[in-house]
Amino acid sequence: MMLPSFSNSDHHLPKKSNTQDLRNSTFSLIKSLFSLKNCAWIVLTILIQLLIVVFLNRASLWPSTLPAIQDNFQAPSHEKDCEFGTVYVYDLPPVLNKELIENCQDLDPWPWSSKYCSAVSNGGFGPSATGLDGIVPENLIPAWYWTEMYAAEVIYHERILSYKCRTRNLDEATAFYIPFYVGLAVGKYLWFNHTAKDRDRHSLIMLNWVKDQPSWKRTNGSDHFIMLGRLTWDFRRLHDSDTEWGTSFIYMPLMKNVLHLTVERSQWDELEFSVPYPTAFHPRSQSDIQQWQSFIRARKRSSLFCFVGATRKSFKNDFRGLLMNYCKNESDFCRLVDCSVTHCYDGAPVILKTFLDSDFCLQPKGDGFTRRSTFDCMLSGAIPVYFWEGSFKDQYQWHLPGAAEAYSVFIDNNGVRNGTDIRSVLERYSREEVNKMRETIIDFMPKFLYSSSNADLGSVKDAFDIAMDGVLRRFMEQKRSASDKEIPSNKCSNSIKERPFAMNMEEVNFVQAEDARLETTRARFSNVLKRHGALTERLSRDSDKMVFERLQREFEAARASQTQEIWLDGEEWNDGLLATVRERVHMEAERKASQLSGDTTALPVLPYEKITYRVGNKMICCLEGARIGIQYETSFAGEPCDPYHCVLESKSFLEKMTLLEHTVPFFLPIREAENDFLSSNAMKFIDHVGDLLQAFVDRREQVRLIKELYGNQVGELYNSLPYHMVEFVLDDFDCKVTLSLKYADLLSIVPTEVSVLVWPMHQSKKSISAVTMTRKENEVLGSQPIPTRLSYAEDALRTMSLPEAYAEIVLNLPQVLKEIYPQQYFA
Repeated sequence: MMLPSFSNSDHHLPKKSNTQDLRNSTFSLIKSLFSLKNCAWIVLTILIQLLIVVFLNRASLWPSTLPAIQDNFQAPSHEKDCEFGTVYVYDLPPVLNKELIENCQDLDPWPWSSKYCSAVSNGGFGPSATGLDGIVPENLIPAWYWTEMYAAEVIYHERILSYKCRTRNLDEATAFYIPFYVGLAVGKYLWFNHTAKDRDRHSLIMLNWVKDQPSWKRTNGSDHFIMLGRLTWDFRRLHDSDTEWGTSFIYMPLMKNVLHLTVERSQWDELEFSVPYPTAFHPRSQSDIQQWQSFIRARKRSSLFCFVGATRKSFKNDFRGLLMNYCKNESDFCRLVDCSVTHCYDGAPVILKTFLDSDFCLQPKGDGFTRRSTFDCMLSGAIPVYFWEGSFKDQYQWHLPGAAEAYSVFIDNNGVRNGTDIRSVLERYSREEVNKMRETIIDFMPKFLYSSSNADLGSVKDAFDIAMDGVLRRFMEQKRSASDKEIPSNKCSNSIKERPFAMNMEEVNFVQAEDARLETTRARFSNVLKRHGALTERLSRDSDKMVFERLQREFEAARASQTQEIWLDGEEWNDGLLATVRERVHMEAERKASQLSGDTTALPVLPYEKITYRVGNKMICCLEGARIGIQYETSFAGEPCDPYHCVLESKSFLEKMTLLEHTVPFFLPIREAENDFLSSNAMKFIDHVGDLLQAFVDRREQVRLIKELYGNQVGELYNSLPYHMVEFVLDDFDCKVTLSLKYADLLSIVPTEVSVLVWPMHQSKKSISAVTMTRKENEVLGSQPIPTRLSYAEDALRTMSLPEAYAEIVLNLPQVLKEIYPQQYFA
């Protein structure tokens, strides 16, 4: 049908309505466009309009589904409900949480995606699940959501605002929660050409804000905690390199005392605790949980095991690819969901059904050692099969049973690569054993579920409740421990006042006891000197020299091959950094072993770099064979002294470190330090050994210096091997002066027990008569001259270094002796 034509004479026609004018003008426009044959402009205009509509629809997804997190605070009704104390929630600047949600379209690094707006909706639960008809009981479907695996920051904030043990009173709070969405803030900057400053920006804003809060200043953050929504490795960037992954949030100095929750923890960070990944099921009531438990208990399962995942084609000898191929070859026993074909990101009905129909589910490593899929698997009543100990050991200690074998199976990944047959291992479990493991999972299932903030679970505690109990219990015990500590008494002797020249019987007894102690000490030192000679000969043997020379060469080689040397201040040296260093060492050892076997599977850590760290007098480096080397560079008065070495090793990635070898002097208690500290706190062990060595060198060099400077005045010098007991005599005077020093412990560099006595060697009768004694007292003393205590000298030795104190003593000694023994003695 032809469009009507219009001529210039049309304006002489009768006047028509406005509607008719609009229609005619539109037709005229279309006719003119067609007459000019500009069809391309029409197509372009339509495309632009479509793009605008798509963009507006994407941007409008979140406002309708993202209501502001409601502050539904209710004060605790009974003290018994909050036996571990209460938590205070900071009201942070909106840029650290609220604005991240409001601008959720900016969180995603891929501009065409609207995933994050969907993920943070419904208080972090995400969009309501669909497609579950016939898979989940109909009345439970409203409790299911397609929840993002890294949404815990939003979920915990939503829950804690209505938490029964929340308080608005800063002074009564046991713990302080920082609702900072650091995982959301950094997520956008993990990919593409972003800088380290981009990744750290929000973290620095938060720390600069919180450090000014009175509650923070009271404890320096030691009763504060935060939820980290991503794996811990995303927050442990070591350097300010723009090419290095993640943020340095955990290693920022102000974070050194803050407890952090995360979905996967570092096993060497004592301030980090792992909490379960969010699953798709968020029960509204206790009956929801009970109904689901009954449902999976009665489920008939048709497959022995299953695997849900995707291969990582960029990895040579990818273990996931191995499992996928194995599952395909065992199709009569294994159900497979290939996530490169099926959408698996936050959840899919086919995944849930696969787990529900299987007895076991294969769980290799995810982005880290743990996987969200493990909890999806257990939610369906399937039994997880682990291939790395790191997937369960030291993880989720508050939420899962300590005995992993009660609910899971472990098959070492190296065994699988070398021929261990998975099906054969799983078929060894009887039906009764399988049911028992499933029943264990059903029993602890509530502990890894996250209910909605308005849910009524009765007496049941979910994952959030258990995490809060764990945090509050730790802080409550921490505060009790601090308050129970007794203030140590001052063991240092008070300054002794100058005594009058006359002595009573009590003072005479004191002098006798002091003299006896000195003789005993002198005899003991004589024996020590004999042992010292024998042990010195032992230390000079070739074998000991060879150990030192070998380690010295190895440390020099490590430094020569380093790619970077990093100087750390006291705050940067912490457990988290040591954990990362240790991981690098073990991962490199594992990588080399894999290369030898032809396996180059990537590991969930940063690319290996040969870095040495310097903190104080310590140089820390990575040695071959999963070893960490520490070289202690001691000094005295600014001059370098002897280096000492410690080499730490663990036989596997998860075991505690042990002391493999060292060059520390045998008389220092390094093995006791290993027993006391190394198994529980490696950083404390390393620092303690460094303190022991430096204190030993300080004491030794002080003695050496007075021998060099005042050798003609010093006689009869005795010292213990670690120089924590020293005695010497000044005999370049008309009086004999004995000095006895004892240090409180091997970490002290100033003595705490000091005795300085002056003995007249040629006392005249007149001076003797100056001391008033009875006949009985004189018989007790006989002809033994009576010593006098020099309090000024003792004070100097307690407050100065030994050479400084010696100079002070010698400088004032002539005048003091004149005051004690008048001129008749110094004729």
